[in-house]
Amino acid sequence: MNKVEKKVKIVAFKDDKEARLKNLDMVKESYSKKGYEFKEYIDNGKNDSYVIFLVDKQKLKKDNIKKYLGWGIAIIIFLFLVLPSDGTNKSNKKVITPQSLTKEWPFTVNEAVLKCYIDNGIKSPVVEINGTPYGLTGFADNLHGQSNINALNKFIRRNPNIKGTRIDIGEVTKEALKLCN
Repeated sequence: MNKVEKKVKIVAFKDDKEARLKNLDMVKESYSKKGYEFKEYIDNGKNDSYVIFLVDKQKLKKDNIKKYLGWGIAIIIFLFLVLPSDGTNKSNKKVITPQSLTKEWPFTVNEAVLKCYIDNGIKSPVVEINGTPYGLTGFADNLHGQSNINALNKFIRRNPNIKGTRIDIGEVTKEALKLCN
């Protein structure tokens, strides 16, 4: 059997030999369960202590492949979940005017453009006013709008019937979400 040495660093958060030896015991136990054979421990203080194990060259190769494959899959999943997509429905847009809606027109401008983006399966409704995009949900605003859900308020008319409120934009949001279907 062709054995090679595998060097494993012993981590201790304080310069304490007792803590390093405790970590050594855990590392030895963990690696011996994987088929590694303890050879020696070298104590060089807090940041430079390590253990040397003997392991079959083929086993080490397989372990490294598993480790890097696992990390690769984890990174791909992370990127898929974290990075926004380009938006698969960027071309889906609809111009709306006061005549387009069945309910009261909520905006202080006479025209707006609705868009809907799909980001990793999540629909992001957006309204564009005077060329500037505003998300109609917090998620949509963070990805495609102004990262300030209140920024749209300057274009939403005040509700004359209820002091301190604005006209409901629910119908606008529903119309924008339809563009993602």
